[in-house]
Amino acid sequence: MSKSFFYFGLTAAFIVLLDQLSKFWVTAAQPLEWQVSLNTGISFGWFASSPDWIVGVLGLGMLLGILVISQKWWRQYPLWIGLFLGGGLSNLIDRWVIGGVRDWLPIPFVKMHNNLADWAIFFGLAGYIWSEWKKTQHAKH
Repeated sequence: MSKSFFYFGLTAAFIVLLDQLSKFWVTAAQPLEWQVSLNTGISFGWFASSPDWIVGVLGLGMLLGILVISQKWWRQYPLWIGLFLGGGLSNLIDRWVIGGVRDWLPIPFVKMHNNLADWAIFFGLAGYIWSEWKKTQHAKH
């Protein structure tokens, strides 16, 4: 097993664990500051009216597709790809176990909520784009 794959897997596993523990805690404790909602769709509630199995198959298909496509980037960006795929896997676990994704973190300036997995997906994608941009800038000089 390569060192990159180890860091990728470790990052993804950490995100799944952290996100699932945070969702368990906020669902059990129900602090007044956070309201837990169940998103039965994909991003921002898309496909919410579709049957659960269709949304689950779409999510699994997207995650597996990204996993296969991103293999070449595991070596270069294990942290970013681990964040992205760990967040996706954690949300997919929610979908399989409870029929939707538990959202509880308020998004600043809008009346929407998300979760730690969503932030991991965002930062994983942003970090990957930033790293690729930096590489192209460095190649130009």
